[in-house]
Amino acid sequence: MDNAKFIKIVKSEMAEIGESYAIKDVGNQFAIWFLSKVLCEEIGMSVEQYHIGGSGDQKIDIGMIDEDHSAVIIGQCKYSENPENAKFNEDLPEEVFNALDRLQNFPEEGHEKRKDFASAFSSSEKPTRLLAIGFGSFTDGAVRYALKKQIEIYDLEKIRVRWLYNEVLEDIKTPDLIKMSYKKDNCIINDVHGSNNKQWIYLAKITDIYSAVDKYKDGIFEGNLRYRLEKSAKSGIGSDIRKTIVDGDSSAFSVLNNGLTIVSSNVVDTDENNLEIINPQIVNGCQTSWAIYDAITDLLKSGETIEDIKTKVLVKLIKTQDYEFAKKITKSTNKQNPIDVRDTYSDDQKQLNLAYAFKNYAPKIFYDHKEGLWEVVCRKKQQSIYKILGTRKYRRISNFDAGQLYLALIGRPYYAKQSKQKIFDDPEYYRVIFSYDTENSKRFDCKTLDLVPSEVESLKPGSTEFVRDIIFAQSIYNLADSVKHFYNFKMNSFPEGKNKYQEVAYQKLLKQKYLTSWHYLLIAIVHHICHSWTKRGVDIYDVRCALVGSEVNLLLGGNLNASFNASESFEDTSIFDPKNPSDNFNFFIVWVKNIMKKLNPLVEAKFEEPGFSFRSFIDQRSDTFSDLKESIIDEYVEGEENWKTLFPIE
Repeated sequence: MDNAKFIKIVKSEMAEIGESYAIKDVGNQFAIWFLSKVLCEEIGMSVEQYHIGGSGDQKIDIGMIDEDHSAVIIGQCKYSENPENAKFNEDLPEEVFNALDRLQNFPEEGHEKRKDFASAFSSSEKPTRLLAIGFGSFTDGAVRYALKKQIEIYDLEKIRVRWLYNEVLEDIKTPDLIKMSYKKDNCIINDVHGSNNKQWIYLAKITDIYSAVDKYKDGIFEGNLRYRLEKSAKSGIGSDIRKTIVDGDSSAFSVLNNGLTIVSSNVVDTDENNLEIINPQIVNGCQTSWAIYDAITDLLKSGETIEDIKTKVLVKLIKTQDYEFAKKITKSTNKQNPIDVRDTYSDDQKQLNLAYAFKNYAPKIFYDHKEGLWEVVCRKKQQSIYKILGTRKYRRISNFDAGQLYLALIGRPYYAKQSKQKIFDDPEYYRVIFSYDTENSKRFDCKTLDLVPSEVESLKPGSTEFVRDIIFAQSIYNLADSVKHFYNFKMNSFPEGKNKYQEVAYQKLLKQKYLTSWHYLLIAIVHHICHSWTKRGVDIYDVRCALVGSEVNLLLGGNLNASFNASESFEDTSIFDPKNPSDNFNFFIVWVKNIMKKLNPLVEAKFEEPGFSFRSFIDQRSDTFSDLKESIIDEYVEGEENWKTLFPIE
């Protein structure tokens, strides 16, 4: 794809972000686009948390520091309408370096988001990655400055290549043969696991690794390690490797880095200095290989030549035609690596059965239970059965998302965010969520989650029931996203010179900022209300259908925002048109309004307390859900007619 076509796509996708999230500034649109499309961060988190940019950002456009990232990531973005003609000098990487300095020395400056990030940064012991992102090219001086200060550059070319890698899923090319130089005198050669298998341990030129990755990209890696380039954004490992290479300390690199493990079907020792490696696959060292590729790419841009780069990396090369032995090598060499923890359950029979149940639902839904699985489907061109017609979206749910949604359904919305890593880290979390084939009395008896079976409402055993529960929870989550969209749209649309009525409305809406992050709380309380309807003799699925409908394509990926109408008044707190709020979800709007009426006093009671934050109030405080639930129960006790008015289904 040429630059002109790519640039056109970027601008179109940026415009979609602007429209969907009421973001007018193109620089902010670009930063969020980069986060979601190049670094592969979830779009909601990109908008809500990782994008720091705006007035008072203190030169930090991107700031990531949470449990999902093993490194702190700080980035400065510069957008150009004409990137093919734009050239960024050393001012851009210098801004990133200065932003880090100011973060360390002036943590109290800037807007609230920047202050929160600075506070988290001050107590973090994680390594730091610095990114200079320019939608154009960089001068040689800028590249040299960035290399000196250990700042990673993303220019137009690198952005385009990474976007293509992530978004345009083409058939991969695997190598039949690669050549690597080595010194036989400094190589250990021995038989392993029988005389038919042989091992070479030696120092290889990193330029040989660069050439292989440059030519074959993912094809050089063993299948289970592919499609993970974006993971480097979450880790400090790649930055450490890159720093050692750029510093040019070849001896340090070979000692400090664990190196690569390559498995091949045959190895031909052509002479004293060269090996021909037949059907090679790197089974350990994917991140190292990509870091080598990035570092050499930057060094070449700074004016160095391939011949100037002398660094070497430790390589363990194993010749074997024993498939089972090769699998054991892959598994054992990756045991200590920080891989996606959910992959440890990817072949669990429960996950396989759920994948089958989702696929056999009507319409078919892709259950993403293994890293890289969706990319495999796309490369085999089998994704069309999941496509939502008329859109570029697909019916997809990951088992990680399913876990978070189910935590909300069982009445633990505060764990859905703050303890989400435990879904696969903690066996008890995994058992409660995914033991769909276990009776409730055993499944929901869990001290770890402070859970007893009697607390769990209207959830039945069975894989089909699990699928239906997750679809409903995901539907509420997506509808909550629409509520967030219209809230943000109204807050961003207030006139600068507000009259006194508009100012009153604006201040009240500030206290409803929970609408941007209450998704799991909303799922939990809506499910509780649905359960309350069953006490009046209504089937749970009839209640759900009345509330959100049954159009799975719309609920799981359609343009839900188009189903709502925004309020045009700035003198009240309505975010939807009071007369005609929605064409499809009027009951949902009524439910949300009445839930908000119960939640607003709880916010008011805590809002002025020192240290109050919506994140802790919504995501971490168990009393928020229990207090809200109690106030809903009070309405239920008031009588049937009152209940029907507050939470109608017909």
